[in-house]
Amino acid sequence: MKKILISIIPMFACTTLLASDVLTKDHLDRPTIQKNFSLTDQNGKTLTLSQKFLVIGEDELLYIRGSSSPETLKYGEQKCRSEGKILDIDYGSHVIKKDQNYTLSCSNDVNLKNNIINKSYSSSPEEKTINGFQISSALNQYGEKIITKTSSVIAPSGRKYSIQQKFQEISKDKLLYITNSSTPETLQYNNEVCKSVGGIDSTDKGVRLVSKDSPSILVCEN
Repeated sequence: MKKILISIIPMFACTTLLASDVLTKDHLDRPTIQKNFSLTDQNGKTLTLSQKFLVIGEDELLYIRGSSSPETLKYGEQKCRSEGKILDIDYGSHVIKKDQNYTLSCSNDVNLKNNIINKSYSSSPEEKTINGFQISSALNQYGEKIITKTSSVIAPSGRKYSIQQKFQEISKDKLLYITNSSTPETLQYNNEVCKSVGGIDSTDKGVRLVSKDSPSILVCEN
């Protein structure tokens, strides 16, 4: 069931008419918020803007790429253009506080899209080893930093597994597990561990955050 929160929040150089947060869950049982707000701009025109976010903490939201409505994109493009920049909201990771109405980001790089794509395909991943597990990091075609972690573990049966998962960097010390990025061998390990404690693997459901120092993530449910 959707829960709707209504609030009135002032915006710089605009008059807010109505702001609402629609809380729900996606098919992976992850909490999301769609932020909608209507306002009048400096010219007296009424705008209805909308964006969607993944709830990643008590007070933090991660912007879901591609979720801005056409009117929101138009508003952002005009705002960035007035500053001599281009809108880059769908590139990189954007985290906001829950009480913020929206997020917009402008870039000085007018060839941002092509430059990010070229960099993602031409540059070699950065690799290093920390505390016995391997880390490989690279930018994807949207400028998001993707980190792959590989490590060796021993299951309750005594079998040795090589596990690998992927994460999106959302801050200097926090990573978001990318759903369904675990390798088949990792899933076998997860299932064995969870079965040994009378549970089932639910790592791919819900929001899973880890610190940069964690080698992997495993969540079992009864």
